Amino acid sequence: MKKLIFSKTTFLKSGLDPHDWLTCVKMEVALLGYSNVGKSSVINVLTNQKKLAHISKSPGRTRLINFFEIVPDFRIIDLPGYGYSKISNQYKYIINKNIMKFLQHRPCLKGIILLSDIRFPLKNLDLYILNLINQRFLPIILLLTKSDKSSRRFNILQYRYVYKELKKLKIKADIIIFSSIKKIGVSTLQKKLSLWWNFYKN
Repeated sequence: MKKLIFSKTTFLKSGLDPHDWLTCVKMEVALLGYSNVGKSSVINVLTNQKKLAHISKSPGRTRLINFFEIVPDFRIIDLPGYGYSKISNQYKYIINKNIMKFLQHRPCLKGIILLSDIRFPLKNLDLYILNLINQRFLPIILLLTKSDKSSRRFNILQYRYVYKELKKLKIKADIIIFSSIKKIGVSTLQKKLSLWWNFYKN
C-alpha cells in the first residue's frame, strides 16, 4: 500500500455556492460536524501544518466549503460546521442547503469523516448525516474528538456506547478515538485515508 504524504497538503479554494466549487477529481472526502468539534485542528494535525486551516476562538466561523489537496486527484473538503454560529437564519438555510447538496449529489465524494465530541456523541444532526451517507453506501470514519478532556476509561465506555448505537441503527463506520492536542488517533486516520486512496485511485 502506498502511504500518502499528508504534510504536502495545500489549500485550493473556498466557495459555498455550487457554481464556485472546483470541478470533480477522482476522490474527495468531506470533513464535517458540529461547529465546536475541532475540524480545523483535525486538518492541521492530520497534515502536520499548524496554520493550514484557520482556528477561530468562536465556533461556527467556517461558513464556506474549503477545498484542500492532499495529492493530485485526492482532496479533503472542509464543510461548514452545523450548530452554534451567530449568523442569520436565512444564511444558515443557504449553508445547510449547499451542504446537503454536496453530500447528496457530489459525484466524486467517496467518503466522509464525521467529527463528534466524545463527551457528547451522536447528536441529532450527526445521526441524520450518518444515515444520509449510509444510504449512499459511502465509507464513514467517525472521529470521537477531544478525548484528551476525559479519562481513558470514560473514552472506552463512550466508544462502546457509540459502537452499539451504530450497530443498532445499521450504520457502518470506522470509529476512532481522537485528540488533536495529544495526537491520539492521528496515525490511524492517516492509514485509513491511505487505504481509501489506494482503493479508489486505480
